[in-house]
Amino acid sequence: MKDIEPLPPSRIRELDDEARAFNRMVTGLKWFETYVPRQLVLRLMEAPEGPAVGHREAELTVMFTDIIGFTALSEDMPAAEVAEFLNHHFDIVNRCIDAQGGTLDKYIGDAAMAFWGAPEPVPDHAARACRAALALLKAAEDHQAEGRIPPVRVKIAIHTGPLIVGNIGAKARMNTVIGDTVNVASRIEKLCSDEDDGSPALIIVSGETARAAGDGFNFERLGEHVVKGRQEAVEIWRLRA
Repeated sequence: MKDIEPLPPSRIRELDDEARAFNRMVTGLKWFETYVPRQLVLRLMEAPEGPAVGHREAELTVMFTDIIGFTALSEDMPAAEVAEFLNHHFDIVNRCIDAQGGTLDKYIGDAAMAFWGAPEPVPDHAARACRAALALLKAAEDHQAEGRIPPVRVKIAIHTGPLIVGNIGAKARMNTVIGDTVNVASRIEKLCSDEDDGSPALIIVSGETARAAGDGFNFERLGEHVVKGRQEAVEIWRLRA
């Protein structure tokens, strides 16, 4: 939608009215795309009678990102600088996710949640998520190498597992993915602090993600850890460049 050019005005009134209406629609869709995942916008546009209310179970890969030490980093910054800082950071996060065909689901303070494998099936969703995480690591390394202020360090957690995909929630506000896999990914993100060695970005993935991603990645096994809300331990690995 970003590539759609506005229609020029016309001396014929009917054509000019249609051009104005079309341009307003395109402008509205471009704004809509900034608040709703792009893939979901395209899916809604392809469903003239509205999205189906059903849902399905599918294996997806979920990612959480979070800025390390954001509270301390931002406490002495004016609100406008904090907003500019976060906008710049999330622009990088979004580009890395979008480049690997992921869906940026939401922002939660200085954190972001994304997933791969829906709404369209993606066989290599785990590998794509890992490549997006490595791109974020590279961006964080470049940020430090350039001596940018304030310095940014990021923790990234990735988990692969079954999720419910579809329209779930109140009719006025639907979720697209829901399930224990999201919770586990969020819990894994909390484990990043235990492995923090000062790197620009720390990427921790579950054993399920490491196995699903396949060859071509540098994984280091960190053992099994108990996470809040789960009785069984979670096997975690560190993904390095």
